[in-house]
Amino acid sequence: MPKSRAKKITIATGRIMVFLVVLAVLYFLLRPIAQIDYRVANLLIEAKSLDESINSLKNDINVAKNELDINPGVYEKLAREQWQMVHPGEMIYICKDDEGNNILSQSNLIFREKTEQKKPNPFVLVWNWILSLFR
Repeated sequence: MPKSRAKKITIATGRIMVFLVVLAVLYFLLRPIAQIDYRVANLLIEAKSLDESINSLKNDINVAKNELDINPGVYEKLAREQWQMVHPGEMIYICKDDEGNNILSQSNLIFREKTEQKKPNPFVLVWNWILSLFR
């Protein structure tokens, strides 16, 4: 009986050793594949976030284009508020350059009535004359 018991223990120990060796081989074979899969998954997540940011930037560009392309009044408002180009008595014309881009140019109204020249203030004339004496 002791020989058969020792033989059974040896067989069981051998099976356990073979199982552990197979597990170790599988671990060392599958570890690089798992690392590659992990890197690929990270790259896919990063690519997805970059795609979303690109799409949001495209949407922002389209919104900006739509805001400017509504009507010529938008150009006039933009020029008045942000660029201080146009005064209330002037009009803005939208022209196209050689490449087809919009150019904003300001010019006076054609049908604008000319106002009479203002007469100089007599007090200012006298004051300027007095100041010229001391120069």
